[in-house]
Amino acid sequence: MYEVQDVYETTWHKLTERYFKNEAWPPAEVIAPLVDQDEVFLYLYQELYYRHIYAKLKPSMEDRVASWQNYCNLFDLVLDPAIQLEERLSLPSSWLWDMIDEFVYQYQAFQHYRCKLKNKTEEEISMLQDCQGVWDTYTVLQYLHALETKSQIVAHLNKLDAGSKSAQHEDLNLFQMLGYYSVIGLLRMHCLLGDYRLALKQLDPIDISRRGLLGRVMACHITTYYYMGFAYLMSRRFIDAIKALSNILLYINRTKQYHTRSAAYDIIVKKNEQMFALLAILVSLCPYRLEENLQSLLREKYAEKVQRMGRGESLVYEEIFQFACPKFVTPASPNYEESNPENSNQEATKLQCSLFLNMVKQAANHNTMRSYLKLYTTIPTSKLAKFLNWSDERFRQEILSLKHKSNEQVWNGGSATDGVWATSSDVDFYIDEEMVHVAESKVVRKFGDFFIRHINKFEEIIDDLNASRKIEH
Repeated sequence: MYEVQDVYETTWHKLTERYFKNEAWPPAEVIAPLVDQDEVFLYLYQELYYRHIYAKLKPSMEDRVASWQNYCNLFDLVLDPAIQLEERLSLPSSWLWDMIDEFVYQYQAFQHYRCKLKNKTEEEISMLQDCQGVWDTYTVLQYLHALETKSQIVAHLNKLDAGSKSAQHEDLNLFQMLGYYSVIGLLRMHCLLGDYRLALKQLDPIDISRRGLLGRVMACHITTYYYMGFAYLMSRRFIDAIKALSNILLYINRTKQYHTRSAAYDIIVKKNEQMFALLAILVSLCPYRLEENLQSLLREKYAEKVQRMGRGESLVYEEIFQFACPKFVTPASPNYEESNPENSNQEATKLQCSLFLNMVKQAANHNTMRSYLKLYTTIPTSKLAKFLNWSDERFRQEILSLKHKSNEQVWNGGSATDGVWATSSDVDFYIDEEMVHVAESKVVRKFGDFFIRHINKFEEIIDDLNASRKIEH
C-alpha cells in the first residue's frame, strides 16, 4: 500500500513534470499489452490519464465522453458484488478521494462546457445532442448514492460510534472509503445545484464535531468545511458558517507548511483564500468575536472591504461572493435548436448571486441601527426614526426586520440541519409602546470552550503520534 501511495503522490507527478507537462500520457491501448490487458489496471490508468488532460491540457468532446464512460465502467466494477474488488485491491485514501473529487469536478466542467454554445460549430452541437446521457445529473447522483449505500459505510460508522472507537485510524477497505468520500461528493453536488438543506443533510453519517476520517486527506477535510460553511451562509445560519470556516482556517494555518510539496497545495491555497473571503462576508453580516489569530489574518486580507461592506456597498459583496462561491451548474440541457445560441454557463451563478444580494439588501440598514441602539438603554421610537431620517412607519418595518433577522438556528449537535434558535446580534432590545428598551449583550469569553478545544487538539496530536509509531514498527 505504501509503495502505491508513494508512486501515486510523488512518482506520477515527477514523471508528469518531466515528460508529459504539455502533452497527454500514452493512451490505454499502448499500455494494455504491457499489463496483460488487466481490466482493473487499465480503468485506473485511464482515470489518471483523463485527469491529467483536464488539469494540464484542454479536453475535447471525445475526451469528456471517454472519461465519463471510464468512470461508469470503474464504478460498475466496484459496485458488482460478484467481483468484490475491495478484496483484490487496496488503494491509498488520497487516490480514492481524488477519484470522487475529480468525478464531481468533471461533471461540473461538462455542464459549463455544454452551456457555452455561442462559438460552437454545428458539428459540436450535434455531438452534444447525441450525448444526452453523458455526465447526466441524475446518473452522477445515482452512482454517488450507490457507492454510499452499498458500501454500508454508514452502518460501519454507527457501529464504531456505539463502541466508542475513533474512525480516523480504522482500517477500511476500498469500497468503504469510496462510500465515505461519496458522502462529501453528494454535499458538493447539492451545493452546486443550489439545494443547501439537502447538501447539509448529506453530512448526517459523519460526526462533524470530530475530525475522524476527514483528517486522512487534507483536501477532503478542506472541501467538506468549505461547502458546509457555504451551505450555512446561504441558509442564513451565519454563526454556524463562521464556526465551520473558522475551524478549518485555523487548521490550515497550523498545518499548511507541511503540505508545500503536496500536489494538492495549490488547491489548499485557493480554498484558503476563498474561505477567508466568505468569512469577510459573514463578519460584515453578523457581529461575531473571532479567535485572535484569525481576526488578525482577516484584517490583513480584507480590512478595507469589511468596512465597505459594513457601510452596505453591494458591489463589494457581489465582487467577493463571485470570487468565493462555487461554480454553480444548471442540470437541464440548453436549447440546442436556437438559431443564435448564447452562452448560459453563468446563469446559475448569477441566480445564486442575486439571491445572496437580496439577503444582503434585506439587512442593509441593520449595522447602522445596531450602532445607534448601542448608544442608549432607552430611546423613543420617534427620536431614533428622526436620527435615521425615516418615517415612523418605515422605522417600525426596519426595526422588526432587525429583530427577525437577528434570530437564527445554531447547531448544537446531531444532524447538520438541526439547531436551536438563538440571537446572533450583539445588542438585544424590545419595544414597549413608543419606547425602545436596549439590553446590550456583552461577549463573555468562554474559557471552558478554550480548554476543551485545546484538549481535543492535543488528543489528535497524540493519536497521530501513536499511529506514526505503529507505522515505524
